[in-house]
Parts: sequence; structure tokens; C-alpha cells
Amino acid sequence: MRLCQFLRVLSIASAALISSAVDSAMATPIIVDDFDNGSIDATLWTVNGNLGSTPPSTATEAGSDITFAVGRTNSGDHVQAFTDPMAELNFFDQPIVIDLDITDLTGTPGSGQNRLWVGIGQPPSNGTNLFNFFPGSPISGVVVMVERIDFDNQERIRTVILSRVGSTVKASQAAEFQRPGGSVDLPESLRITIDDTNVNVVPTGASYFGATPEQSTLAHDLTSTDVPEFRLALGAYNAGVVGGATTAVIDRIEVAVVPEPGALGLGALGLLMMLTCRGVKHVD
Repeated sequence: MRLCQFLRVLSIASAALISSAVDSAMATPIIVDDFDNGSIDATLWTVNGNLGSTPPSTATEAGSDITFAVGRTNSGDHVQAFTDPMAELNFFDQPIVIDLDITDLTGTPGSGQNRLWVGIGQPPSNGTNLFNFFPGSPISGVVVMVERIDFDNQERIRTVILSRVGSTVKASQAAEFQRPGGSVDLPESLRITIDDTNVNVVPTGASYFGATPEQSTLAHDLTSTDVPEFRLALGAYNAGVVGGATTAVIDRIEVAVVPEPGALGLGALGLLMMLTCRGVKHVD
């Protein structure tokens, strides 16, 4: 076998690995918040929800965390922070990666669920809460939730991926967590990738029950005309009447755009083939 031919085969076999590594390295952060400023960055986030309830829902930043604390146990009570519309968040144009570091999610589910959530899309206009962007509202876009829920008097933790257009749910999927040793607990972080077809959630510090414990994937069934604008939002939410109000604590969020998979890898492949065969003599 000629050496050049062998090197070509080797370069093809390496291309996928190079593509993945290069694409990840070239991801461009567009939002990074370590929540360590002592107060919420008002140039990035707008906060709303049941802020006038008794007791009120609150969003506060202290230490290196942001804490979303729902004040009451009422169904639908919530508090969230969201950005202005950002064209860079359009996941139909390019894949979006959200890295979310989770400190805690507390509350007692009772007959409902305690939810921490993050989403991209267009929230509805809703009178006093102009952008009411919690997952029970008719948003248009994608939401990923981490929730505490009771099944048969056993508390469980799971993710729910949801896509919807207004009040119409397009697709949804729930997946329960397990930790090494079989105990159930919160993941330490989530890496959420949204592109023009799928939503993929990869946890750290926990794994899923089932055939694919390393990730949960949903075909979101949205088109580019379904989502008129793209805002990032995150917060806490009582889904149904809960026994103890929801508090979600987040340590860090980073949102990045990623080159189309393989685009840089193809260039790398061509370069590899050119370099491996340049000046190489055939060896019979």
C-alpha cells in the first residue's frame, strides 16, 4: 500500500475528531454571567413574575449565585429573568450551546412540581407582566426544565424538554436522573444544545435512567417562522399547587454559538490530505 494512500485513510479517520474538537474550541460566547456582581446585571436581565405577591417572589444575586425564590405555593407562581431579543440566539441560523451550572433546587412538590428552567424564544405579551416567560405560559420556542416531582410518595428529579408555538405544544420529553450508586439528586450542570432540528441535554454529576444515560434528545418540530424573536430566559416556577414553594439557585450561565458541525473539520481534512501527500514518494 502506498504511503500517501495510507495517510489519506488516516486523515479521513481523524477528520471527525478534528471537526468536533475544532468546532468546540471555536464556539463564540455571546452571554456569560457568573452572578458575582453583588446585584443582578440590569443591562442584561429584566426580572418579573409574582413580585407583588404576599410574600413576594424574588430574584437576588449574592456571592456567586442568582437565586429565584417563588414566594407562595400557588399554582403558576413564578419569577424569572430574561434578555432583550438577540439575533445571535436564533438557533435556526446556527447551533446554540447553553452551559448552566446548578447550585440547588428546593421545595416540596406535593401534587405539583418545583421547576428550574431555561428557555429561548418569544414570550407572550401579558398586560402587567409584559413578558411572562415561564414554561406554563404560551411562549413560542424551546424550554428545558429541571423539576422535583413525587411519584408514589417518592421524590424524583427529571428534565423536561418542551417546544411550543403559543399555547400549542409541538413536542415534549421527560427523562429522570440517577447518580452513581443509584441515588437520585440534582445534576451539577447541564449542557443544552439547540439547533434547527433538535434539543440535546447532557448532564454532569448525574445520568439518566434508560438506554441513553448520558443525554436526552428531542426533535423540537419547530420551524423558523414559529419563533418570531429570540430571548434567553431562566427562573423558577410552581407547576401546580406545591407543598413548599420553589427556590432555584444558579451559579453560572454561558451561552455560545457554534460553527456548523463539520464545517471547520472539512477544511482541516483538506489541509491534512494536502500536507500528508505533499512531497511524499510512493513506496511500493
